[in-house]
Amino acid sequence: MLENIKWLFFDIGSTLIDESIAYEHRLREIAQQAGVPFEKVYETALSFYKQNKTGDHEAAKAFGIPLTKWHKEEEILYDDTIYCLETLSKKYKIGVIAN
Repeated sequence: MLENIKWLFFDIGSTLIDESIAYEHRLREIAQQAGVPFEKVYETALSFYKQNKTGDHEAAKAFGIPLTKWHKEEEILYDDTIYCLETLSKKYKIGVIAN
């Protein structure tokens, strides 16, 4: 069965690119604007993520804050992303999926 696989698709966010710093930045901005501790916003976002919802968006709504800017400059390529894609591309066609 595996020999029939021709394509591999990767989601870019949190798969090829580490977005943790950008997420933390956004949650800290929500906390600052809402006047609540970061930990409270973080826990709220986490509870939404556990429900398979977009935690940062839902946390902003829960605290009555407009969703803050996404800091794409804080996205970092995982150390092994290039190696992984180069290695796999020798055998498979590669697709990258993003919003």
